[in-house]
Amino acid sequence: MSKHVYADKGLKSYFANIYQYLGINLALAGAVAFFVSSNSALFNFVIGTPFWYVVMFAPLGIAWYMSANMHSLSTGTMQVLYWVYGATIGASLSSIFVIYTTESIFKCFFIASAIFMIASIYGKTTSKDLSSMHSTLMVGLFGIVAVSIVNYFMHSAMIQYILSWAIVAVFTGYIAFDMQQLLAIYFTRQSDEMVQKISILGALHLFIAVVNIFIALLQLFGDRKKEDN
Repeated sequence: MSKHVYADKGLKSYFANIYQYLGINLALAGAVAFFVSSNSALFNFVIGTPFWYVVMFAPLGIAWYMSANMHSLSTGTMQVLYWVYGATIGASLSSIFVIYTTESIFKCFFIASAIFMIASIYGKTTSKDLSSMHSTLMVGLFGIVAVSIVNYFMHSAMIQYILSWAIVAVFTGYIAFDMQQLLAIYFTRQSDEMVQKISILGALHLFIAVVNIFIALLQLFGDRKKEDN
């Protein structure tokens, strides 16, 4: 009996840690985005200079590096990279405060949060094995990337509309899948340090999903400021 009690306590702590990492980094990204958008000189530097390419592509490099080197990196290094990732994403999202109304930003973030809660609860509680979803989600993700590149040149509103819904669907699926995987990984862990690293990497995956869903919802339902209409 005590074994199950300790396991339950450990599992609750494990997921609480993941949610804490996720929540703090979302707050950090939002704060950075607002700060950059509120400082015209800084905003013009981030958006209007070659530094924009650093802001755009650095998160990809950080996410890859963390995933590929999780076993060799220390927990402290993983944490620093995770926070840098969130701050960089925040800088890249600074334009949303210039383009969209504050009300619609909060509305879309609330919807994205609700989607996350529903998908995460489903992923943790369902008895269905979601591992079969992985190949479908990967195909969907590659399709999204390919269509996004094509539409960058076509500027089709209809394609963007369909693409936004596809992003919501695919990343919602990823949240449920990742939560089930995180649950399974917990019971195969090797050390407390590895649990910490997995918590950070799991929070990173969930962070990416929530941000993508949020951006897609803004494109679907966001109200633009009058001066941008």
